[in-house]
Amino acid sequence: MITNLSWSKQTSFENNHECNSLIKIRDFVYNQSGLYFSETKLDSLQKKLSPRIEALNLNSIEEYYYYLLYDPSGKNETKFLFDSLTNNETSFFRDAPQLKAFQGQVLSDLIDAKGEKGHKSLRILSCGCSTGEEPYSLAILILERLGKHLHEWHIEIKGADISHSVLSTARKGIYNQYSLRNTSERIINQYFTPAGNDNFQIKDYIRNMVHFSYLNLRDEASMRTIYPADVIFCRNVLIYFNETSKKSVIAKFYEIINPGGYFFVGPSESLFGLSRSFKLILFPGALVYKKEV
Repeated sequence: MITNLSWSKQTSFENNHECNSLIKIRDFVYNQSGLYFSETKLDSLQKKLSPRIEALNLNSIEEYYYYLLYDPSGKNETKFLFDSLTNNETSFFRDAPQLKAFQGQVLSDLIDAKGEKGHKSLRILSCGCSTGEEPYSLAILILERLGKHLHEWHIEIKGADISHSVLSTARKGIYNQYSLRNTSERIINQYFTPAGNDNFQIKDYIRNMVHFSYLNLRDEASMRTIYPADVIFCRNVLIYFNETSKKSVIAKFYEIINPGGYFFVGPSESLFGLSRSFKLILFPGALVYKKEV
């Protein structure tokens, strides 16, 4: 039994009870959220769990498993569990080729198509938005594109994530220089204000364009809260899912995206072998998927 060990140094299992409990937690996480850890990533899962086990003053993985299932506080613990398991590394204007495709072509096509029909509204979903850099980046790109015509449009941008803690950070809109490492000085001066300690806060009129909410891609009730969207960004999120869950989430996104809308996944991801519903559009340095009319 593992008891009071240095969890950061623990990379193997002391007995079958611990290994079996870890697999049970892996399955619990998958059933609750769709996040999947293969057999080769069980050590990584163990390391990610260690801070929570220490914080709760528990002695083993097995105890943590029973805490999740049977302790009255276990339901609330899942929030902290999901926070521990997701990677929240991000920045403003990350993956520039994709954002160039969004602003230069995708956004222009949508504006032209909707303008011709007199439907001047845009709905954007940033799924797995983490601490908010992506949806705020999209808001800035839309402002830059529409310029003086912004008042003619109804813009809705939603940032969604399974982690409550990152959503709380996103709503505050305060970022350090590392988050802004890909951001030009002009953009910082125009859309941010100094917030002390070398931090910057995004201006209120940008913050008001973005609304943040909890979203569990595995949960049907949670997915039903998503409104129809013209563009969905789900970059570097599906890497946490197995093939079955990926197919299910992509199929749901296809239903949600309006005809003529677009779907962005991470630059190292593709829908090959997962879905034939979307049309692949090639841009310089970027792949984008479109739901044809």
